[in-house]
Amino acid sequence: MTEATATAAAAPPRYTRANPFPARMLVNRRLSGPESEKDTRHFELDLTGWGLNFEVGDSLAVYPTNDRQLV
Repeated sequence: MTEATATAAAAPPRYTRANPFPARMLVNRRLSGPESEKDTRHFELDLTGWGLNFEVGDSLAVYPTNDRQLV
């Protein structure tokens, strides 16, 4: 195996809109009160293995999936 092949094999996959990172939700907490008409939430995601830096001005999209055993 050449050095270039070894580097390419060790490189993490590039996560994109078409290939999203499969993060696990750690926290899903409602922030709005029980009487509120709005449902405002605080989410925390596990980004272990993401390999990218999230910087000011970046955005995040969420593509939820259901647990196949529950649906």
